[in-house]
Amino acid sequence: KRKSDLASRLGRALQQAEKEVIIVSPYFVPRRGVLENLARLGERGVSLRVLTNSQASNDVVVVHAGYAPTRHALLARGVDLFELKPDSGQLRKSGKAKIRFRPSTGLASLHAKVFVIDRTRCFIGSFNLDPRSARLNTEMGIMVDCPIIAGEAAEFALALMDAAYKVDLDGCGRLRWTSADGQTYDRDPHTGVGARLLVRLLGLFPIEAQL
Repeated sequence: KRKSDLASRLGRALQQAEKEVIIVSPYFVPRRGVLENLARLGERGVSLRVLTNSQASNDVVVVHAGYAPTRHALLARGVDLFELKPDSGQLRKSGKAKIRFRPSTGLASLHAKVFVIDRTRCFIGSFNLDPRSARLNTEMGIMVDCPIIAGEAAEFALALMDAAYKVDLDGCGRLRWTSADGQTYDRDPHTGVGARLLVRLLGLFPIEAQL
C-alpha cells in the first residue's frame, strides 16, 4: 500500500528544516526511509530530538518491539533520544505537559503527537511516526506556520523531555538511560527479565510494516 499523502507531506516538511526538528511520537517505529531522512538532516547540522515511550510506559508491547532495535541507528544518526518515564509525577505537578495515566496501573503513557520545525512551524494531530500511521490508519493533523504556536509546542515537548530518560551509549557502545537526577540504568528502566525477553521475541517476527 502506498504511503499516505499526510505522511509524504510531513516528510517533506521535516526535510525543509534548517536548524532544529523536535518529534514527540508515542508509537515510534522508524523504518529505513525515516532513518535515512534523519541522517540527511543530521549531516546538514540540524538538531534532532525525539521523545517516545519507554518500554515501561508503552501500552503496546509489540510497538516497542519494533522500535527498540532502532535505537542504536537513531543515536548513530545524531538523534538526541528521550523515553518517557512510567511515573512522570513531575509533569503532573508542573501542569506544563499533558500525558495519559492508565487508571488500572497508575502508570504514565505518552499520547501527544507533535512535530516542531525550526520553532516556526509545527504539526499537531493523530499521526505517529510509524508504518501503521503512514500506511494503514486514517490519520489527521494540522501544520501551523506560526512561530508563537510552534514555540509553545517546542516548550511543551522540551518539558516532557526534561522529565524523561535520555538514551545514549556508554563507553562500550551499550545503551544507557539517564534520568534528570543523574541516575543511570543499563537496561530498560522499570522492566523485568520476562518483559524484556518478550520484546526480544516479538522483535523476531516480520511484522514491522504492521506496527
